[in-house]
Amino acid sequence: MLALAAHLEAGGSLLYVARDDARMAAMGDALGWMQPGAEILTFPAWDCLPYDRISPRASLIGQRVEALARLQSSSDRGRPLAVLTTVNAFLQRVPPKDYFADNALHLAPGMKPVRRHWPILSQD
Repeated sequence: MLALAAHLEAGGSLLYVARDDARMAAMGDALGWMQPGAEILTFPAWDCLPYDRISPRASLIGQRVEALARLQSSSDRGRPLAVLTTVNAFLQRVPPKDYFADNALHLAPGMKPVRRHWPILSQD
């Protein structure tokens, strides 16, 4: 763990693949404490099987989408980056890298809404 923290301190990026969610969370807590300036993304595995009758939790979907979107925009990053995931999540398929670049809408406080960005809302 000290070697990973030292790598982040030197400005490097890393991918940590944990055995399970508990170990991933423990590493995230430890790295967050040891390297508070580093950006730590967690990419959890799905909590259901394909063709299951239940859908994944909304919070889990949000975590995965946020991690993928932030990885896609990682070229303008000034902080060291640590991506934490599990073996199961590492082996699961994800959308292509350009998916989030082509389908993202970036909003900021004070920004004027543009109706062409929301085609559903622009239908009167």
